[in-house]
Amino acid sequence: MTDLRDSFITLDLSNFSKNNFLQTLAGIQAENNSLQSELDFLGADLEEIITSLEDNPQTVDNLPVADAGGPYIGTEGSSISFDGTASTSSSLIVLYEWDIDGDGEFDDVTGPTPSFTFHKAFIGLLGIRVTDEDGFSNINYARIEISNVNNPPQITGFTPSSKG
Repeated sequence: MTDLRDSFITLDLSNFSKNNFLQTLAGIQAENNSLQSELDFLGADLEEIITSLEDNPQTVDNLPVADAGGPYIGTEGSSISFDGTASTSSSLIVLYEWDIDGDGEFDDVTGPTPSFTFHKAFIGLLGIRVTDEDGFSNINYARIEISNVNNPPQITGFTPSSKG
């Protein structure tokens, strides 16, 4: 998009015509198609490299893999326990941080198996960020659904008084 915008900015509009515009646009589309082809070749080359690395037993993956567990289901007012113990790393995981309120900040609870009480109904995602002793981190999310149990009373029937 930046190239397209830059191309339009540098156009001499004193001789602007629909035909010139369409020719310029066709040139940009042809360049885009050429780049797409080159990206396809690059992707194929990278796929071969990735496969080779995955098949090589001497390739070491040092990054942790976070696992938020779940899905989690509960009711408002009750404590929900989360489980991040399926998270793995080639080195010791030293920090488990949870984003329970969905704000993108992993500052709500810590530890591999924390508990939290939701005080209102909620449907969404919660996240865990694990950090290993080498300082590498990874994030994972799990679905959570907290049901509303504090419904207002409802009138389900009416019987008129027999007093006459």
